[in-house]
Amino acid sequence: MTIKMNKKDIVYQELKKKIISNEIPPGSSIHEADFANMLGVSKIPIREALRQLENDGLVENISGRGTKVCEITIKNIRETFEIREIIECGVVRYAALMENKDKLVSERKNFEKKIQDKKQAGRSKHKLDPYDDIHYAIVNEINNEILSNLYKSLNGRIERIRNYFGEKFNENRLDEMPGEHLDILDSIIAGDAEKAAELMGKHLRNALNYIVQLALYK
Repeated sequence: MTIKMNKKDIVYQELKKKIISNEIPPGSSIHEADFANMLGVSKIPIREALRQLENDGLVENISGRGTKVCEITIKNIRETFEIREIIECGVVRYAALMENKDKLVSERKNFEKKIQDKKQAGRSKHKLDPYDDIHYAIVNEINNEILSNLYKSLNGRIERIRNYFGEKFNENRLDEMPGEHLDILDSIIAGDAEKAAELMGKHLRNALNYIVQLALYK
């Protein structure tokens, strides 16, 4: 059954996509009238969408100055990765203890194929692809709707940071990432919960430290 989105949902998805892709850059002002004209709606669904985006941590309302896209600060980056580590280390522990790991085995095969295809095709404009969705795939494997929705909300911040800094990743870091992901998947599939959590924590801290350095010297 196809679910028809209302105007607020359409506006929300469109603005979120533009913010996450950095088409609307950090610090940009959101002028309700401009977006209402662009999207062919009244200001009401724009305001409703902006409230939802504020809850997502993607925009902020400044008294007397209107709404603007949140800046990507080192504090914001650190806090995002801290909550990721809290959530994702727990997730991989839980996943490692699951009896049926058929989907994760299939995910690993697909991921490895993407890596090989990527090597043959060369780097694309978005250099971090195809590594973007492996974390989300592991979270979804838990089959917990509340957890998936929580991570989906957090994922908007993750993707925005990734898109903002992705083009600046050097070849060394890009070459390290696939192995880190595969090691995590292998530990989950082997049922080694503690190793999976250790590797996930190390992977996220590697990513955090690397991105902080990019932010400091951008």
